[in-house]
Amino acid sequence: MLKLAAGVCAVVGLALISFATLVLAVAHAPPPDASAIAREEIPAALLPVYRAAAATCPGLPWEVLAAVGAIESHHGRGHADPTTGQVAPPILGPPLDGRDGRARITDPTQPDGWARALGPMQFLSTTWQVWGRVAPGRPSAAVPDVHNAWDAIYGAAAYLCGSAGRITDLSAALFRYNHSHRYVAQVLAKADEYRAVVSAPGRLAWPVPGTVVSPFGMRLHPILGIWRLHAGIDIDAPAGSPVRAPAAGTVTATGGTGGCGYMITVQHADDLRTTYCHLSRIGVAPGRVVVAGQVIGAVGSTGLSTGPHLHLEVRVRGQLVDPTTVLVAR
Repeated sequence: MLKLAAGVCAVVGLALISFATLVLAVAHAPPPDASAIAREEIPAALLPVYRAAAATCPGLPWEVLAAVGAIESHHGRGHADPTTGQVAPPILGPPLDGRDGRARITDPTQPDGWARALGPMQFLSTTWQVWGRVAPGRPSAAVPDVHNAWDAIYGAAAYLCGSAGRITDLSAALFRYNHSHRYVAQVLAKADEYRAVVSAPGRLAWPVPGTVVSPFGMRLHPILGIWRLHAGIDIDAPAGSPVRAPAAGTVTATGGTGGCGYMITVQHADDLRTTYCHLSRIGVAPGRVVVAGQVIGAVGSTGLSTGPHLHLEVRVRGQLVDPTTVLVAR
């Protein structure tokens, strides 16, 4: 029995070592979807953990999950063990005892009886009890540990994903994590810094003539009144103006609900995708092959819109980019 137990321990130990070796190998592989700032700020061993954890929640970009880790604790203050994920010394927020403008929340599980944010992703113990997760690669007998960076990152992904198991409104998910519009803006701004800049200069013609009246980037939403990422550009154009395909491609989606209003998405070559919002008319159907210059719709003001204009979004290899970086110079 002793020999058997020793053999089992050896196998388990080998498995853990192998996982740690794999984590380190992946961590030091060139990350094509991470910016230079991300590679500089995020510990190499945590970058693949953020990516893998975000993949468990549809609608959660890994850059946003990593940005939460940055805002909450600067990625465990650099104290996460690269082979186990354990953070030492533990990260403890101030007691929520009502002093200095803090909330007053009791917690019998804490030594002083006051609740406090715990771990690198800063969970209250009551929240962790619901959303704590054991990360892949942890020992089989492990329980969710708020002071383990791997567990905390997977727990944060689960919490952001919520009971629906997917994210349809990223700003709302972040607001649920921390009830502050300023916090949401900080996280989204940091996520922008972590997102790799991909571009295809001069690839697209302008779909409508006009002036960019609202650029790509963080802004105060003119209707919702909250800070959030403006994922495209708004081009001022009269209602009914024809919207033309900026390059050849295939229509992959059309619709007429939500903040985008009447919309069209076109997939172009080289993993380049464009989306057009607030249309007054949709002139193509999904599956339709279009050529450059073909009229696909008309400018309108449907959805969350303050007046006639075209909202244009561009993705290159799945990553949002500033459309002005891929439109041809006028």
